[in-house]
Amino acid sequence: GSSAPAPDCASPTAARSVVEFASTQFRADENGEERAYVTVRRTGDTAGEVSARISLVAGSALAGADFVAQDAIVRFGAGSGEPRTLEIEILDDDEVEGDEALSAMLLEPHGCVDLGANVLSTVVITDDDAAPT
Repeated sequence: GSSAPAPDCASPTAARSVVEFASTQFRADENGEERAYVTVRRTGDTAGEVSARISLVAGSALAGADFVAQDAIVRFGAGSGEPRTLEIEILDDDEVEGDEALSAMLLEPHGCVDLGANVLSTVVITDDDAAPT
């Protein structure tokens, strides 16, 4: 899909849809697939094209050390209610650090759309390194 936002809503009285994260928390293992998947769902009227921006914000998980930073535009075409998934690359390290977290935020809705209740979600990265015995 395109990374440009959807066009603005043509009418303030048009039927609207809602986009939000499918959950307030997503989990990923530091080892294994080394990916986190954050899902955005669309409900309500699906007649028009809509979009929102997903921004990743470092917490105890740091961009460049624990995950690859990115901003993305999630788009839903006219008539589409299928969920959209953002793939976040997780960086494995050898540090014993416990589980770490980052936040995903939904911002800047475009089209006949409102942001739902779940606009902030935590992505927990499960540490795979054990302390030496």
